Amino acid sequence: MVPWQVATGLTLVIAGVSAILLLDRLDYLSGYWRLILSDHGWAIAAPTLTALASVFALLHWAARKAGLGDLGRKVEHIDRGLREDGAAHDRDLAAALRRDRAAEWGPGGSAD
Repeated sequence: MVPWQVATGLTLVIAGVSAILLLDRLDYLSGYWRLILSDHGWAIAAPTLTALASVFALLHWAARKAGLGDLGRKVEHIDRGLREDGAAHDRDLAAALRRDRAAEWGPGGSAD
């Protein structure tokens, strides 16, 4: 995974949990939501979107600092090398992946 995917997923989880907790606390306003959103929708949406962008930026920065960007590039490079020819990497693993893609399995469940 690359940092933006990690940050997006965690931001969605945080936003979902926060929304559930907030809506539970504001249950007494359930009859007035249409009126509140029509009159104050932009005043609620702007800070909410700013908070979500800030959480995303913080999580993205933390993922980059943790080295997930470099890890993602390295894994993609190794995966691409194994799928193409495997010459630059482990030849046995590349051969096993080719047999697996071609479904060349023996009667005992192992590739022969």
